[in-house]
Amino acid sequence: MKGLINIVGILFVFAIAEQPGFAQTAKPLPEQFQQLRRKLAFARDVQSITRDEHAAELLMTAETDLRRANRLMRERRVVMAHSHLSRAEIAINQALKILFRDVIQKRKEKLDQLIKEAEAIVPGSGIPEAQKTLEQGINNHQLAIQAFKDNQIEKSSQHYNRAIYLIEKAIDLVKNSDQSIEQQAADEAYRFDQYLSQNKAVIEPSRNETVKRNQQLALNLARKADIARKNGEYRLAIDYYHQATRLLLRALNMAQGKTEQSALRVYDEITLLDELIENVEQSFLSESADEKTELLLNRAKQLQQEAHQALDNQNYGIALRRSQLARDLIERMVKKTRRPPKDISEQIAAQLEALNYELEELEFFMSDSSDQEARKLLNYAALARDRAEQALKNKNYRVSIEVIKMAKQLASSADQLVNTGAEQQTNATLIHQKLQRLENGLLKTRAEAAPVMTPQINFRIEQTQKMVNLARENYEKGFLHVADSFIILGNGYLDQCRDLIK
Repeated sequence: MKGLINIVGILFVFAIAEQPGFAQTAKPLPEQFQQLRRKLAFARDVQSITRDEHAAELLMTAETDLRRANRLMRERRVVMAHSHLSRAEIAINQALKILFRDVIQKRKEKLDQLIKEAEAIVPGSGIPEAQKTLEQGINNHQLAIQAFKDNQIEKSSQHYNRAIYLIEKAIDLVKNSDQSIEQQAADEAYRFDQYLSQNKAVIEPSRNETVKRNQQLALNLARKADIARKNGEYRLAIDYYHQATRLLLRALNMAQGKTEQSALRVYDEITLLDELIENVEQSFLSESADEKTELLLNRAKQLQQEAHQALDNQNYGIALRRSQLARDLIERMVKKTRRPPKDISEQIAAQLEALNYELEELEFFMSDSSDQEARKLLNYAALARDRAEQALKNKNYRVSIEVIKMAKQLASSADQLVNTGAEQQTNATLIHQKLQRLENGLLKTRAEAAPVMTPQINFRIEQTQKMVNLARENYEKGFLHVADSFIILGNGYLDQCRDLIK
């Protein structure tokens, strides 16, 4: 009997395979499943804006069918899984047809208004960057229309988002290209020239090839900045001047024997000291706060402060000695209590173990979720985890600690998003404004930091730039929640940087 059932099942599969609908979806079932999950996530994002009840019911039906299909695939019940996938796809397509009647029309109307405004002010502005951005926006507009005609609805939406972003950027470039931006570029040029003239006597006599190479690169960038200023590309000029100043600072530090490598090594030593002292305070004082223990700890904390101050002043030798003295005192206190605190590498390993558990638990919880952005955030968190593990292997404790913090925040954002689902709305215009504020804040902070640059400040500026890049990339692809998460991280690094500059 069991054999007969198997034969009937096989014949049923072949019968379905002959149907036109089955031939069109000849991809493996897991691939079909993932594709439909992405499509459902996209549809839910649109539905959260339009609030169409009929579409919402269709998407709930589709989600139920996808969950059943997922379970059936695990049980290797292929025919039934395929049936539920087909039903889910039909429901999603019906929902998208309902949703995009209004959504695409609203985006089209908004884009038409933006193009009219841009075409009125950009061509005569004399700003090449604005003109080029406008052309890219119009091109994406045409691609959006064509994709919609081809029933590629998600692709059409992405092109509309990209077109709106580019047209808004072109308008902003014209509106913000007033005398203040031009004056800011002139100020940066003057600041670079002054910095160069003040430090020539130290840099030019150096026989270090790396010093000479950094100086030449700085001069080349300054020339590019001058050309950009003449062409009216003031923002580009400002960015070039900032890069040139950083290279000049690096050349100066090397010429004075203050290499970035040695600075980072000292910074890692002090980071290790900070972790040790924090661990000691948490693990020892509450239980064994005798007079001698408190005396040793207070002296170690005083040396810790002096090490930080010396590092801020780029006195790396003093910073290293103060750090080593403080660690010697901690070791004496540890021997006295006979309960040594964990080594920094062990602490980081423990944090990574906890992070791995959190990511695995979230992965399991999200196995049936169709939220594409939550999945993306979880993937970014996993990548950050991998980077932290590599940094720990290389004994780069500073990077490992920072990246673990980032991974935890990304995982938390994914968890929040998968729990709130469509209830957590985003606004493309708001995200765009937040991203612009972060970019402007980064430009301003770079300028303020140039004369007082330290490894701590430089590290946070570089991290902020990475967050800006990731936020921009995801915003342009329409992943607004992901972009917002990186904007929040970028603002955090920027705030730390400002505190260090003060």
